[in-house]
Amino acid sequence: MSAELPPSPELCAFVLARGREGKGRVEIASALGVTLARLEARAREDAALYEALVLADEAAKAWWMALSRELLSSGRAMSLGLWREAVTQRFGGAAAMNAPPRPRVRIVIPDNGRPLRKVPPRGW
Repeated sequence: MSAELPPSPELCAFVLARGREGKGRVEIASALGVTLARLEARAREDAALYEALVLADEAAKAWWMALSRELLSSGRAMSLGLWREAVTQRFGGAAAMNAPPRPRVRIVIPDNGRPLRKVPPRGW
């Protein structure tokens, strides 16, 4: 059974504090003892909670960005691949982290009239 959510000011403060720790909405809902669907349903009814969740999302994103900057500037070892995967799962990839998308390149090879030849697979 789900726990009862506290009144809005306390709930908003809790949500913001967890966002500043880098926690996402699922982690916040779990800490409150409710489902994510229930937390978001309450946010649709409560404008202050909705705003707190939006601010918590941005605070969590800032926390993850600061984590990489602090580790890199301190000279400590960090797995950038692991960090990238965590950020991608949490925020949806490079576009969510305000990075420019990779450009797409289209290469047009003119037809010289000769038939295509089969190319052996890699590793032959």
